[in-house]
Formats: sequence, C-alpha cells, structure tokens
Amino acid sequence: MNYTITPIFLGSVDLDKGDSLKGTPHGVPLKVVYSCFVLRDEKREPILVDSGLMSQKDIREQQLPYRAMDDAPDLLDALRLAGVDPEEIKTCILTHLHYDHACNLRLLPSLEKIYVQQKEILYALAPEKEDYRLYMLGENCGRIEWLDGVGKFVIVDGDVPIREGIDVILTPGHSRGSQCVLVDTAEGKYILTGDTVAQWESFEKRIPNSISFDDEIWHASCEKIAAAGAKLLPSHEVGVFERKVYG
Repeated sequence: MNYTITPIFLGSVDLDKGDSLKGTPHGVPLKVVYSCFVLRDEKREPILVDSGLMSQKDIREQQLPYRAMDDAPDLLDALRLAGVDPEEIKTCILTHLHYDHACNLRLLPSLEKIYVQQKEILYALAPEKEDYRLYMLGENCGRIEWLDGVGKFVIVDGDVPIREGIDVILTPGHSRGSQCVLVDTAEGKYILTGDTVAQWESFEKRIPNSISFDDEIWHASCEKIAAAGAKLLPSHEVGVFERKVYG
C-alpha cells in the first residue's frame, strides 16, 4: 500500500540557532516551522500525524507560555487550505505529547483512534517538574489538550505496524516516548521524525535538539532512523514545504 504525504503549515518563527541546536554558536538565524502531516492511501482516507499547537487566539487571550506567531493558522483552517476535510479524519498518530504536537484533538469530530507510545503517555501523566510546560501541566498553561484523546488512545509499545504501509518506531531522546512514522510511498519510504529530528541539519551533523532528555539515547535513535533507509521529513524543517505533496 502506497501513501501520499501532505505537510500542513502551522506557523513559523525566526530563532537563534544556538537556542535550538545544542553546541551551535549563538547569533546565527534559524527559521523554524510548525507542522503536522496528512497521509492518504488510494481510497483518499486522511490519516493525521500530529495535531499541532493550540489556537493562537487562546495563546494570546489567555497569555499562555507558548509561541505566538503572526502567520499561524488554526489547525482546521490549515487542513482545509490543503484540501483536507477535518470531518473525514478517523485516525491520528502522535509522535509525542508536547504542546505543539498534541492539541486540537477535540476539534476532529470523527476521530476514533489516536496512536501513542506507552512510554510517552506514562511519562506525560507524571513528568519531571522541569517538563510540566511541555505537557501543558504547568501553572497558567491552560487546558491539558492531549487529555482530549482519552478513550481514543491506542497504546503501542515499541516498533509496531499501524496498517499496511505505515509503521511506527520508538525513537526516544527528545522525549521518553517519541516515535517516528515510516510511510511507504510511490517514491520509496519516508520517515516522519516528529521532534526526534526537528531539522535536517540536526540529523546530518548529529546535533541534538535543545530539548533532549538524554543525548546518548538520542544518538542511538538517530542510528535507528538511519537504518530505516528512508527520506526524512522533520516537523520543524522549513525545507519540507518546498513541496506540497510527497509520494
């Protein structure tokens, strides 16, 4: 089974590379995008990979401690702009449960299954205090939006086939239970890396993201990704949007 992959633009920001990639010099600009992806098979059924950041309206009105971006559409508007009907989405795969990847689940009325790693959901329920904000648990962080998936979560443990042509592989490092999504396409295999690999440069030079709970584990995950022999589509890489569709 082959799929097409459509990247969904959810906003962008200019950052200092030294704040984003460990050990890199400060003063070098880095364009960072926020995104999710839609997979479609021959029947055109949309499968969502990640569900994005909470709405910019909520961030601004509630003064939430998250990224405010002038060019960021809400998830539903972004999906429709890409020709995806949100009401047709029944399946979602979450690479991890951080605030910019696991919100908006309540806005998808037909959603039936949400795939997430066991290690990720267990940690998200009781993270270290330094990670509260990442999982929307901190003071003044607003609603814990990933909890909207309760009752629909399909808990997986490790490397698991989701359906013909789509597999998830456990790739911890950025978070305890980060997973990547391997997808068969007519162009060969692609791998959606979430934040395990947030930018191509991170993977090519083996530079961990600034948010990495264990760099040694992260490097092992990079080797696992490399062994998959797939083309990378990272979640925060602006170059991904040079194409509208992959596969």
